[in-house]
Amino acid sequence: MTTQTITVRPATEDDAKAAARAKLAGALREIRPLIGPERFRDWAQKRCSVQFTRSRIEGTGLTVVEDQGQIRALGFVRPENLHNEEGGFYLGDFYVAEEGRGYGTALLEELARQAKARCGRYMWSLVLSDNTDARRFFEKRGWRHVGERPNGEVEGGILAEYRLELQ
Repeated sequence: MTTQTITVRPATEDDAKAAARAKLAGALREIRPLIGPERFRDWAQKRCSVQFTRSRIEGTGLTVVEDQGQIRALGFVRPENLHNEEGGFYLGDFYVAEEGRGYGTALLEELARQAKARCGRYMWSLVLSDNTDARRFFEKRGWRHVGERPNGEVEGGILAEYRLELQ
């Protein structure tokens, strides 16, 4: 019988390539079917590159979930208010390479801990409105759908705003 050993830790510069692969795996599963292969190719060339991922590690303090030496999820939180309401932390670059293994939940718990430690009152994020799997994931964990906005990266796309109150 094998046991799962998940480690949640800050990403290092050496993680950039593996984190970019994990991000691409999550995006292929969740985003590509929603925006189509042509748009996805353009989006992924920029957002899933090692260089872009390295800039996130340096600029935002990316956090990763590692299992058996492989990065399985990544994301960050940074102070940013939603609709000018103080105490907000934006959840960004949240990608899970494999569903159903607890990676996303472990990452969300750590990022919420980080936001609370920095006096955050709530976290918020943006999800493609057509991404029912991601919306369900957040809603099961207490996040509420609080609004929508146009997607500046995908023509005609709509982003759903989600929010979690930090206790």
